[in-house]
Amino acid sequence: MFKRNFYRIFFYLFVSLITSTYFNLVDEFFSELLKVLQIENKSVVYLIVALGIFLTNPYFQELFRKRIREACLINFMTYRLNFEISRLK
Repeated sequence: MFKRNFYRIFFYLFVSLITSTYFNLVDEFFSELLKVLQIENKSVVYLIVALGIFLTNPYFQELFRKRIREACLINFMTYRLNFEISRLK
């Protein structure tokens, strides 16, 4: 029981950490892009800001979290299957 709950909590924290780190990096990328390019044209600046906001909205965060969760589960199941196969050889 404890082992099952531990893995569930650990997996949730792991996926949340990946998600928050990714979206933090996306947000920093667009901020640094504006600093580096130093664009004078306001419409291009607004376009970059809008793109950053669009890509970091809660809908995309939830979608990303689901996809990361699926990818981690597939990797874990593949690892377990390979372990079981190698154990039986």
